[in-house]
Amino acid sequence: MRARRAQITPERNKKTKMRTDSNQKGKAVTQIRSAISPGVPAEVAVALLTGGSDRHYVFGLTTSLISHAAVLDLLGSDELDCPEIRNQPRVNFFNLRRDPPPDAPFWRKALRVAMHYVRLIRYAATAKPKLFHIL
Repeated sequence: MRARRAQITPERNKKTKMRTDSNQKGKAVTQIRSAISPGVPAEVAVALLTGGSDRHYVFGLTTSLISHAAVLDLLGSDELDCPEIRNQPRVNFFNLRRDPPPDAPFWRKALRVAMHYVRLIRYAATAKPKLFHIL
C-alpha cells in the first residue's frame, strides 16, 4: 500500500515554517523579517552617540536593539566602558571621550573636549552605519 500524503494547506505551511529548534531561531527570524519587508536588510547598522554618563539608558537601548538583530557602534566614554556593554554580541564600543584626572589643568580639559570632537567628526566621516542616534 502507498502511504497517503498529507495535504498541505496555507495554514499548515505557515505552521511548518514557524517550527524551529533553538539553534535555528535567529535564521527563522531573519527569514520572517525578509518575508514581511522584502528589500529591507535583515540587519540594521546603528551608531549610538551617547552623552557618556547615561549607563542604564544606554544598556537598555543597546540590549533592545541587539535583540532585534541590529549591529551597533556605541560611542561612549570611560563611564560606559564596562563588561556589561563591551561583552554584548554585535556591539563595537568606541571610547571617543577619554576623561582626564579631576585635578587636570583647564587647558588639558579644553584639549580633551576639542579632541573628542575631532574623533567624533573622523568617526562620522568614515562610519559604516548610516543611521545615527544621538542620546
